[in-house]
Amino acid sequence: MKPLDHRPIVTLLACALLVACAGASRLARKDITPTEPMAVPSASAQDAALQAQVQTVILRNGAGAWAENAYWDEYLVTVTAAPGTELVSAELVGALDEVQPAQRKLSELRKGTRAMLKRYKHAGYDIAVGTPGYLATSAMVSGGAMVISGLTLAGATTATLVEGLATAATAGLSVFGGMALGVAGGIRVVKNVRMQNEIERRTPALPAVLPAQGELHLFFAVTPSPQRLRLHVRSDDQARVVEIPLDVPLASLHVRRPPAGAGGVVAPAAGN
Repeated sequence: MKPLDHRPIVTLLACALLVACAGASRLARKDITPTEPMAVPSASAQDAALQAQVQTVILRNGAGAWAENAYWDEYLVTVTAAPGTELVSAELVGALDEVQPAQRKLSELRKGTRAMLKRYKHAGYDIAVGTPGYLATSAMVSGGAMVISGLTLAGATTATLVEGLATAATAGLSVFGGMALGVAGGIRVVKNVRMQNEIERRTPALPAVLPAQGELHLFFAVTPSPQRLRLHVRSDDQARVVEIPLDVPLASLHVRRPPAGAGGVVAPAAGN
């Protein structure tokens, strides 16, 4: 019996990993082009040292998303700060009064999102991640129109490989099934590293001195119906808190239906 030629399969697996790496490297270099700024009076606040406005929120797989199936909400905040004003920390307060700190670690965003969604589900909320709700203006839940195609391409390649190798495994080639799992795991690691790098590129390590005028990217675990965004700042050696109300413009963010008696806003059915 002629031995099986393993070279085509090995070559295919190697190509899949190269595709994943190439797509992930594009992720680290591309950036979101924000929509034209739009004034949202109910999503801004100011004091003597800082004026801040939530300009947009980039949602999971929504407009401006740069990663597939993200475990976070990315808030774009425009700021005008007095010289030397330092952002010490930022936090998001949800409908259940839970506080989510801004994060720079992918693992913490993933863990926080899972815990948050579990908590809201137990509280009776019908959650649909990415649902903006009809009070959220299009400008607040949009960003650029760019989506990284490399991630989709790598995912499709992996799925095709796994499907083909699973068929081969039924013919007694289980070793190649193990190789496929190894390649899939490698692709996942590459994606996670690139996403982590991109998050760190977009958002500063806190505390950080704010620009006189600029845009701030803040990453939070997915938080349904956020009530307010708190920015803890220091200026002239004085601690200050600038609190941006979000309960009206983002009342139905990620919420399809609140629990009975919660008094929340119900997102309309599709097509209404």
